[in-house]
Amino acid sequence: MKKLRVIVRDRNTLILEEDGAKGDIIDLSDISNIDVTQLEQILAEGKDAILKKRLEEQKYSLQQEAAKDQELLKQQFDSKIEKLTHELSLEKEKYQHDLETKLKEVHYNKTLELQKLQQELESKASEFQQILETERLSVEKEFQSQIHALKTELLQKENEKDLEKTKALTDIEKLKSENVLKLQEIERQFHQERQEAEQKYQELNEKFLNLQRQKASLNVKQTGEDLEAWCDAEVKAYMQNGFRNCTWEKDNLVVKEISEAKGSKADYIFKIFSNEACKTEDELASVCLDMKDENPDSLNRKKNADYFRALDHNRNKKHCKYAVLVSNLELDKPNDIPIYKVREYEEMYVVRPAYLMTFLNMLVSLTTRFSTLITVRHKELLALKNSLELKEEFERLKNTYLDKPLQALEKNIEEIQTSCSKIEASALKIKETCESIKKSYLNEIENKLSRFEIQMEKSYKKLPN
Repeated sequence: MKKLRVIVRDRNTLILEEDGAKGDIIDLSDISNIDVTQLEQILAEGKDAILKKRLEEQKYSLQQEAAKDQELLKQQFDSKIEKLTHELSLEKEKYQHDLETKLKEVHYNKTLELQKLQQELESKASEFQQILETERLSVEKEFQSQIHALKTELLQKENEKDLEKTKALTDIEKLKSENVLKLQEIERQFHQERQEAEQKYQELNEKFLNLQRQKASLNVKQTGEDLEAWCDAEVKAYMQNGFRNCTWEKDNLVVKEISEAKGSKADYIFKIFSNEACKTEDELASVCLDMKDENPDSLNRKKNADYFRALDHNRNKKHCKYAVLVSNLELDKPNDIPIYKVREYEEMYVVRPAYLMTFLNMLVSLTTRFSTLITVRHKELLALKNSLELKEEFERLKNTYLDKPLQALEKNIEEIQTSCSKIEASALKIKETCESIKKSYLNEIENKLSRFEIQMEKSYKKLPN
């Protein structure tokens, strides 16, 4: 007969981990391997109410089983103590009766011998006086020796019973100590696993934050260059095989207005032309770009919004249609979007460095596709459409293919973040519920053991000495 190892799949199903035979047993108290697949599926589907109900049912079932085991253990101990006490009483009565019988038998035999000797003594008093005295002394000595031997034997039997009783009490104390040690080991393992899980969560969370910081910079941190140099290198590398009708220039011209104490300039100007000649009269659109970066560990953190006003001012100075802030700021935002439109300012966008080329490609593709509508003069298009209609059509198409997709992307990311927050809150609630049930169950077992110990001590006091 052997104990079979099993996995608890649910409250009604046990899965054997090894082959069994007739007579093998399953010890439910030793089960520690639980299949959590179903629990993970329930968590994925969000069935908190069903899980909570099953946890309550499992808690009630465990409490009932613990109560039954406790009562059975108490009955076994009481029965064993009662049995040992009864056996001790019977042994005492038996040896007392044997002693009395032996004493009576010896007394009777010796009485007969004394009577016989008395008769002989009366007939031969003078002749056998000395012999009789010697014999009497010998008989008395033998009698005392037998009594001493019987008393010694009885005392030895009583000591053996006391040892058995002491052994039984020792076994009870040992069992109680083992249960206490087992509970302490379970609690220690639980705290250790909890600390390891919390530490792992902190490590994963730190990795996640680092990945968020690295996501927008990517090659920036790999090459060790600053953001402006990296953007310049990326665009120039791409323009070797693309953007034939575009120019990318470093803005070195500071423009100062009358109301300003000092002038300002953009970082880069990106222009789109109708052909590869890239002449000024063929310009379709221009983009004013500023790059902003900071140390992730900096205490004085800036926001993207801090630079919108200056960027819009530079866009107007440089007579650009679009304004773009290439930013590594606010990477720790919960709903970080790689490209989004600034609603407070006209034609202004915030782009993460890794998505700069994606944004410029979208803008070049859109502008080039409708270059004819943009360059044809008002008089040439008067027969087809007026300039206002053409501009509205262009704005509509730009809104359809650029602004709306970006808004949809922002909305989808916000919805995903909201769902993630709900799932994390639900998982945390389930974890707290499991911990509460576990603590409650362990405390209940400890209280029951304490009450059982008090009852056993009272039972020991009632036993005969």
